[in-house]
Amino acid sequence: MKAIKRIRSLIKGWKQNFDRRHKAITKFYRKEYGHFSTVYYRDCVRWKILKTSPVKETEDRTCELHALTSTNDFINLIWGLKSFYYFSRRQYALCIHTDPSVTEDQKQLLEQHFPNARILDRQKSDEHIRNCLSNHPKCLNLRCKHPLAPKLFDFKFFARSNRIVLFDSDLLFFDFPAQLVKILDDQAYSQNCVNRDNGNFYTVDAEEVQEHLGFELVPKFNSGLGLIHSESINIDSIEKFLNLPRIASHFRRMEQTLFALCSSYYGTRFLPSEYNIRLEPGIEGLPSRHYVTEIRYLMYCEGIKNLHQRKFLQSIA
Repeated sequence: MKAIKRIRSLIKGWKQNFDRRHKAITKFYRKEYGHFSTVYYRDCVRWKILKTSPVKETEDRTCELHALTSTNDFINLIWGLKSFYYFSRRQYALCIHTDPSVTEDQKQLLEQHFPNARILDRQKSDEHIRNCLSNHPKCLNLRCKHPLAPKLFDFKFFARSNRIVLFDSDLLFFDFPAQLVKILDDQAYSQNCVNRDNGNFYTVDAEEVQEHLGFELVPKFNSGLGLIHSESINIDSIEKFLNLPRIASHFRRMEQTLFALCSSYYGTRFLPSEYNIRLEPGIEGLPSRHYVTEIRYLMYCEGIKNLHQRKFLQSIA
């Protein structure tokens, strides 16, 4: 009897220990990723995009999509671009800028899936950009040190259209983006136009800009999706902006702040509210969604899950 009680006690202890560990693991995954289904769609379904057909028609220079990607995000970018081209039914030109983390195999995959796009290697772009910024030392220093600076400088100097479409790697499209396409197709649309952020994520505040530069800083500018005119990225102005006392106060917000400054001076509007940055779950009625860092897990358990269940992969096979 003592032996049986001892065995039962051990079993109870093992079960309690297992339950504690299971709860801890579950809590961790839900905190980090939202739900176990996130892991499934991120690690299993997401890679199935590589079995789909290439997007060959990307030569319309009405505007030109520019995207900066990394080794961790290039698969997400393929999802974003393929969903955009599928639902928009457009053939805009495409230029993908890779950072130093992207491997040769990953570049080949990008070339395979977008054979008529330009895939620009960071190291090969460096010499050209150094020449372009040779008379702007602060800009050149920023380009050399900041991983997101190519969104400003490389997008501008490698663009083959004055009308640049900012396209981050964390975008997905679910339906025809009517208002976005209307703006992109309109050659007479003369202002910049981007998605609205859910806060002012800048390194400077509006009062500082008004005091030092003499113009109003537009609030809640987000540099993840939208139309930017190449001429609005004025290098002389950026060199001046980089003299602002607090411009480097938050490393990851510098690029977006400089885009906001350029666009505020040039003239900018926002895309309609359905393109706004939101942190709560839900995509009903939305043509697209920008899955910023705070909700990246939703890109998998919400966005890719939705497209997968709607047979998107079969549609572009």
